[in-house]
Amino acid sequence: MGGGEPTVFPKFETLVQRIWNETQLSVNFTTNGTRLDRDLLKNIKTSIGQIQVSVYDDENLDEIIDLLGDPLMP
Repeated sequence: MGGGEPTVFPKFETLVQRIWNETQLSVNFTTNGTRLDRDLLKNIKTSIGQIQVSVYDDENLDEIIDLLGDPLMP
């Protein structure tokens, strides 16, 4: 998914889970990462193939990188 920020879609977590569970598609999406948090990642972690993060000069990516790279992330 791309072409805008997919995580602003209402019920994004439900959409990802249904696509993963009800089709043979692998769910991959591109995000700027600003809406990612532990709860969202916990709820979709078994329903995604890949998350790509877009990089922009005006965003602090350190927190996003730390969150995605955290080995203790549930």
